[in-house]
Amino acid sequence: MNQTNSQIQFLQIVCVVLVMSTLIGMVASYILYRDVNNLEQQLAEAKQQSDSCKEERVLLTDDLRVLKSLTGYNMSDVGDEDSVEETTIVGKARSDIHRMVGSLTNPTLREAIYELNSQLENVTQERNTLKKELDRVSATQTSTRSN
Repeated sequence: MNQTNSQIQFLQIVCVVLVMSTLIGMVASYILYRDVNNLEQQLAEAKQQSDSCKEERVLLTDDLRVLKSLTGYNMSDVGDEDSVEETTIVGKARSDIHRMVGSLTNPTLREAIYELNSQLENVTQERNTLKKELDRVSATQTSTRSN
């Protein structure tokens, strides 16, 4: 009987160990399943952000191409805000502004265009004034010659 009790005890211990192992396996499986599920959600979000970034990059590239075409500066490098190298768009624009207008307090293409327009209006007014004076002098000389 002693041996039977030992065998029963042994079987009980084996059953307890198997049940505990099964429970531990189930808990581990659940934890792994939850982690994999979280990682899949993170991956889906990352793919969505990546796609969004790619779309934004395409739009920005198109915008840059249009601006390059509009300004006439088709250099590959844009340059930074203080760039003075003529191999960059910013540097070439600054060089052109300085060459055409001189120094401005706010050297932007817009300000340069306004300044050039203002200079053109001044020169046009001066030309018109000189033309009127020339016409007056010509009329005076014509009337003097007639007399």
